[in-house]
Amino acid sequence: MVVRAAQKSGWENIVMWKMDLKGAFTLLYIKPSDAPLLCFELTDSLTVLHHTGMFGYTGMPGCFDVISRVLNRNLQPLIKGETETYVDDVIGVSHKDDVDHDIHQGSTLFEGLLGPIAVAHEKTEKGRTIDVIGWNINLDTKKIGIAKKNMLKTLHGLVELDETKPVTLKELQKVASWAARYSMICRQLKPYTRTLFKGIRGYTNNHQRIKLNPEAQVTLRLWKCFFVMLEISPDRFTRDILSFVSAQPTYTIEYDASLTGIGVIIYKIEPDQTEVEWKVIQHNFSFDLKGESRYQNTVEFIALVVGVAALGSLGVQDVAVRCRGDNRSSLSWGIDENYRSDLGRKAALMFTTLGIQSNIRIDEAIHIAGITNIRCDQLSRNYKTPIELGFSHDQFISSKAISSVCDFCNPTVTDIDDECLQRTWNELRILSAGIFSLKQKF
Repeated sequence: MVVRAAQKSGWENIVMWKMDLKGAFTLLYIKPSDAPLLCFELTDSLTVLHHTGMFGYTGMPGCFDVISRVLNRNLQPLIKGETETYVDDVIGVSHKDDVDHDIHQGSTLFEGLLGPIAVAHEKTEKGRTIDVIGWNINLDTKKIGIAKKNMLKTLHGLVELDETKPVTLKELQKVASWAARYSMICRQLKPYTRTLFKGIRGYTNNHQRIKLNPEAQVTLRLWKCFFVMLEISPDRFTRDILSFVSAQPTYTIEYDASLTGIGVIIYKIEPDQTEVEWKVIQHNFSFDLKGESRYQNTVEFIALVVGVAALGSLGVQDVAVRCRGDNRSSLSWGIDENYRSDLGRKAALMFTTLGIQSNIRIDEAIHIAGITNIRCDQLSRNYKTPIELGFSHDQFISSKAISSVCDFCNPTVTDIDDECLQRTWNELRILSAGIFSLKQKF
């Protein structure tokens, strides 16, 4: 929504605004005939019967969404900007000359439909920097960060939790929820959210105490460190608004992997959308996976990571990339950054770090049948060389950097304690900096 407004009016001419519905769920009135369906048993043989919407019922946001959608649909024709509604929060963006008009139209509509005191006017805000539903959106820097209030609340909750002692399921669920939410901004911590959700799997009693394994303890300490750093340097941990918007790919990474090596072909995409072969990579792993198929998804993803590293080292930045392969899991990890394997965690760390430093994004993923991915397959299995497949020596990329990236992503090496984690992040920092300093020497 913000990007559409900026494209229409220019970044310097737009202003964000927000309104809050007073009482939220209580603005939803229940038909008398339906009220008995909302009886809740209390202690001492008491029962509460609701005749309006209430807080604490998990189905209420879905019920109230009917109102949210009606408000948003009716507001759009009345304003000159655009809005989105999240439950009882209305978030808008308008031209600076239209923002007061749009806020007035919103207030008039909401109070006309929901009553004269339906809008909490004291919470209405407008500006170039604004906090909405836990995020801070800055139109001057074009960045999104965590709102100060949410950051402090999460920091307090993390520091209060002693990961060396058993914690309740409810506490762990809360931390896992924070991790899933805020890893949208701190993408490098996204590979570690899976560890927290694994810790709550199979438990149902909110008050049951769970002893965390060493991996989960390390993950919680990592998140604590991140939020301390966020308090010290909040501007450092933000994400570009444009990174949430898909763009037209200008390069294609076609790849395949076996348990012994990888094969990658990089194409340039011309303005007429034709693909021109540019670079080729063939590399054999230095580590032994012993033919175990459980590593297959990870090595496929390593091939994609190497492709991104090669682009970054060649000076490519701020581009969208199309990835093409015959492995659905690695394609999904590349485009969604939703990593579902602990074996690929170090590869995921490398992938997100390279993406952050170069702003290379996977905006399109194409799955192809293995039989049509024959050239990358032959490269990965060392059946044929790039020369035999018709590539010139100038197109062939072979260097120590490729070996370093693959060795770092080695799925047989884990980081399940503090010392291993520190070593992993130090290696990652040095290696990623070295890749981008190589430029044309990759």
